[in-house]
Amino acid sequence: MMNRLRFVRSLLLVWIPLALLVAGVIVHLAEDKIDSRGTLLRESETRNVARGVEAISHAVDRVVRDVRFLAAHGALRAAVNADGPAAVAALAESFLAFSDSQGIYDQIRWIDETGMERVRVELADDRAKIAPADRLQNKARRYFFVDTMAVALGEVYVSPLDLNVERDRIEVPHKPTLRVGTPVFDAAGHPRGIVLVNYFGRELLDAFGRAASTTAERAMLLNRDGHWLKAPDPGDEWGFMFRSADTFAKRHPNVWARIRAEERGQFEDHQGIWTFATVHPLVAGERSSRGSGQGFAPGSARLDAPEYYWKAVARVSAEQLAAYRAEVWTEYAPALAFLLLLALLTSARIAQVLEQRRSADEQLRQSHAELEQKIVERTELLAEREREHLQILADSPSAIIVLRLADAAFVYGNPASQLLLGVADSSRTRRRSSAFVDPAQGRDVLATLRQSGHRERVAPARPTTRRRRACTATPPTSCAGCSTTSSPPSRRRRSGSPD
Repeated sequence: MMNRLRFVRSLLLVWIPLALLVAGVIVHLAEDKIDSRGTLLRESETRNVARGVEAISHAVDRVVRDVRFLAAHGALRAAVNADGPAAVAALAESFLAFSDSQGIYDQIRWIDETGMERVRVELADDRAKIAPADRLQNKARRYFFVDTMAVALGEVYVSPLDLNVERDRIEVPHKPTLRVGTPVFDAAGHPRGIVLVNYFGRELLDAFGRAASTTAERAMLLNRDGHWLKAPDPGDEWGFMFRSADTFAKRHPNVWARIRAEERGQFEDHQGIWTFATVHPLVAGERSSRGSGQGFAPGSARLDAPEYYWKAVARVSAEQLAAYRAEVWTEYAPALAFLLLLALLTSARIAQVLEQRRSADEQLRQSHAELEQKIVERTELLAEREREHLQILADSPSAIIVLRLADAAFVYGNPASQLLLGVADSSRTRRRSSAFVDPAQGRDVLATLRQSGHRERVAPARPTTRRRRACTATPPTSCAGCSTTSSPPSRRRRSGSPD
């Protein structure tokens, strides 16, 4: 019968190492796939952020080229030199045609040296319109006018990306705007104001999102102060326009410190994987300022091209990384479970075979022990029976003599045979396998017994003895070794006497 405890022990001894091996292989494969996915994810994030940065740079560069084109356009040159109604009207028509052809500018304006709008073309419902004279405003106190007027001839001013303000109020719905302008001069070299375009900031942000591809939903664009220009949560955007103290820099101070200190990079912390790159919208000959979130306030500081930057940032959250890991393990879990079950069944079979062998060995040893015990008991029983038989022969009143047929050597004789043969020394009759008398005497004794009418009986052969001739005296005494009977005691003594 199988020992259950020993079977379970054998099962565990086989299964546990096998299970550890299988689990180790599966874990290695799963972790390798997770690492591969992580590598691909990191590379994808880096590429997407880089594409987003490139999209922003291309968009700003296009706007700068358009501003330079407008500043050199003949209609504007004529207006700043003649400054008559006809020249201004011609300029307005020129701006109108340009706005319709481009479709990306919320406003195109010529603002004179006093800050008064002289021409303004607006894009509404996908159509450009010339603003009537009564709607023209004075922008002398706005930071973008002041800062643009401050740049040198041939330089371009690029404002911070912020929300458009109309009549001292932030326009609703919010309209992200990037203002790009350059000063204009008349033929005599006198400043005649600025030519300024309001570029739809949403176009720039959407271009950034499209270029960022799969990263778009978690991509961020930050200004140099750590405020969100684009955020996963729209409620976080444009906080600086509303004097909000909540910034990316305050939410993630350690992350911001690293992002601000490096041009580009990627690192992982407890929040996930951060990928970032620096956007430099300006090139040589372009200027900007920190701008102002107030309706009428100058820019707080002038910035050269290297100092004007945004930060494109993407984060793969720790939860998303955990989801990626769980997805991989979901793929490998069934295989792991199947292999562990297969290992368990195999181990159970091996343990069963081992236990059966142990049981068979134990049964064999037990059988050997039982057989040996039976042999000992049988040997003792045979010895006891032999002693009983010898005792019966010894107590028999009949003369019993056992001689060896080959040489008539004496084998056994009981006390009655001693009387028959006239042998007094009974100890000699107990010596087995030795002659009681010499061979001649044995033959004489055998002949005498034959003459007296004794018959011979051949005893059944035994493995360890030779055939023996047994004879007895004539009746009425029976011979134990043959079927003859012995003569009266007196004749047995005479026939047994030496010749």
